[in-house]
Amino acid sequence: MLKQALAANTAFSAISGAFALLASDWLSAEIPAPGWFWIALGIGLLAFAVQLAAMLMKPALMQALTMPVVAADIAWVVLATSTMLVFLDGISRLGITLILAVNLVVALLATLQFLGYRAMSKDHCGSL
Repeated sequence: MLKQALAANTAFSAISGAFALLASDWLSAEIPAPGWFWIALGIGLLAFAVQLAAMLMKPALMQALTMPVVAADIAWVVLATSTMLVFLDGISRLGITLILAVNLVVALLATLQFLGYRAMSKDHCGSL
């Protein structure tokens, strides 16, 4: 389950990063933030996707970095939701829907990654 969850996160992060880069002007109109913010976010998400892909290829990285990835995903949801609430009046309904949809996916991925990591750890400990 962990590999599948990390693979899904890799794909979602890469697609989201590319979208932020390609649609920065549109995003700025729906969720008021400067274009450079969306470009920086896109680059960061693409870098995150590369890290996740490396984790899939190297079991030692997967073991070492899964829980920090889960923590980062949880932080994303908390910070994105908090920021949305602070700036709610300036965000379009479509922007709010987009933020909530992304947060739902990220929260689901964090949960699946955590459960997969826990199952992998139990399996590993049981084989000792």
